[in-house]
Amino acid sequence: MHIFRLGFAPARWDFVVSSLVQKGFQKEEIAQAGLAIRGQDGSSWYDRFRGRIMFPISDAAGHVVGFGGRILPEIAEEQERRQDGHQEAKYINTPQTPIYDKSRVLYGFAQAKQHIRINGAAIVVEGYMDCVMSHQAGVLHTVAVSGTALSIPQLTFLKRLTPLLIFAFDTDDAGESATRRSLELASSQELNRKIILIPSGKDPADTIKENPGAWLDAVKKAEDVVSFYFAKAFFRYNPETPEGKKQIASLLLPFLGALDDEIEKAHWVSVCAGKLRVPEEAVWKAVRTQEKKEMSKKEGEMFPIMTRARSFSESERQNLLEERLLSLLLVLPKEKTDMVLEGKTIIFENPVFASLFRRHRLGIDSEEQSSDDTGTSRGVLALKGEIVRDHAENPEEEFVVCVRELEKMQLRKALYVLRNAIVSKEATGEEEAARIMLAEFQTLSQRFRALTRVHTPNPAA
Repeated sequence: MHIFRLGFAPARWDFVVSSLVQKGFQKEEIAQAGLAIRGQDGSSWYDRFRGRIMFPISDAAGHVVGFGGRILPEIAEEQERRQDGHQEAKYINTPQTPIYDKSRVLYGFAQAKQHIRINGAAIVVEGYMDCVMSHQAGVLHTVAVSGTALSIPQLTFLKRLTPLLIFAFDTDDAGESATRRSLELASSQELNRKIILIPSGKDPADTIKENPGAWLDAVKKAEDVVSFYFAKAFFRYNPETPEGKKQIASLLLPFLGALDDEIEKAHWVSVCAGKLRVPEEAVWKAVRTQEKKEMSKKEGEMFPIMTRARSFSESERQNLLEERLLSLLLVLPKEKTDMVLEGKTIIFENPVFASLFRRHRLGIDSEEQSSDDTGTSRGVLALKGEIVRDHAENPEEEFVVCVRELEKMQLRKALYVLRNAIVSKEATGEEEAARIMLAEFQTLSQRFRALTRVHTPNPAA
């Protein structure tokens, strides 16, 4: 209780409001912090949290930014006996405030972050009590998502500390749905994932309350994602019936199609075919179909406007990026720009910019250039570069961003061309060629995602 600073909100309508007013706070400030609600008459105020165990929610530095409140069991029982049917939610949380955004906060993160580093993994549970009880049982690298699926900002916090996330969400439909969404997001961030097996109908807090040792054992025996869903699918559905086979395949194919390693994928395809008693070729065909679905999904993420001719704004953005890159290239220290460009091939659409870039890389100075508009362009670009260098907060970082954004644009175009080639090969029955192209598409997709995950300001946005 001390580590998590747990508290209690009395079952009164104005305890928090009146207490904070006495300390000098304005009622509007209390409401802005998410602790008070204005009454229907427009002039009165009442406490948001009443008759609840209070869970302070902290940011990564340990500063309290919000609260979660769990209704006391006796109050919940009393409400169940009421004739009017009114029942308050088991948990309520601080709403979005200027300092609290639930998608950017993990409950228990401040307490767990050092232990996550030490253990090389983070246990991710659903609720506040799950997190507190897990810490009480000695599993100190546990955090909670406050009843929602993980978000990209939350995954970013965790990825800085560990490459492995171990999930233990509730086993009800909502918990299973949150688990699936979280697993997909974690996979998109190239995080390793495992799942803790919890007895049906229980959450981690229930399990720990009954038998802390069982929780510790379950954490040690966490299974990889594919193994977990294989066991789940074959337990839930009958593999002896055609309908059961279809249900099992429907559950497993998204996980098989998402596997990047072909050896691992081949292993699970073989296992699946054996358990379903169907030819491996049938499972492979279904997996390839799933991969195409994933490819179409990625298209929407990577080049939403590339399904038709490139728009003027896209071409204009390319030109702006090329201009900014060259202007910085001409004024920044060559050893630093060479380091950034090492091993990279930048393709310019603007022929003047392409010529300037090639000449600069070859060490040809302006006097050796022809007396056409290229020479003039070089002078103008150098002047623009000097302005950026002298006034930008970090001109070298801007150069890195320009290179990265141009790489991404090149990859978008390559993926678009490759996707059309795959469709063409499949239409003519050239399955082997299509398979090779699909593997190349997946490789380029991984490179694109790796570039996209690096978040830096975009100079041509």
